[in-house]
Amino acid sequence: MSIDLVALAPGEGWAIYRDGGQAYLLRPPLAAERAEALRDAEVDRAVLGHGFEPQAAAFDTVQALIEDLRERLRQSPMDGRAEAAALFATFDEGELSAAMHRVETQYVATRRYDEAAKLLAAMAASVPDSVTRRQVTALQKQCEMARKTLEAGTTPARRERFALAFEVYGQEKLAAATAHVQATGQVLPRAA
Repeated sequence: MSIDLVALAPGEGWAIYRDGGQAYLLRPPLAAERAEALRDAEVDRAVLGHGFEPQAAAFDTVQALIEDLRERLRQSPMDGRAEAAALFATFDEGELSAAMHRVETQYVATRRYDEAAKLLAAMAASVPDSVTRRQVTALQKQCEMARKTLEAGTTPARRERFALAFEVYGQEKLAAATAHVQATGQVLPRAA
């Protein structure tokens, strides 16, 4: 017997499938045991009024369907926090750990605190495991402490003197430029 994908909410990870004659709703975090039985009227309502797009695909198992949904989410562009949360909800523990490590090493370490905060908020909103949620919360606190430390290093006199620069470029970009000048000893990039 095959599993038939009936409808999909693109970019959100929600799907409706049929197993035999019964329809089921599958939503993040994606797991076969979390599927909810639906009546045919609910399937129609989802397609007509809730943005689900009709689909026609068959899978051997529910797990194969879940893997396909995860792959679709990974390939879809993320326009906002809801899409990111839907993507993170499909991650297993190892993938979440790798994502948190990447946020820490590529965003927090390079002072890209706004981007890190957005990703961490999406992770915190989507992870079902309380241990992982605590790890995300700890990383959020680390990010916020680093931001406060950076802001504390900016004196009021410096803010007043360069008020327009802070307003136009933002604290993070100016801090990165300052760090570059301190590290290289030059203001302008070298000529090629």
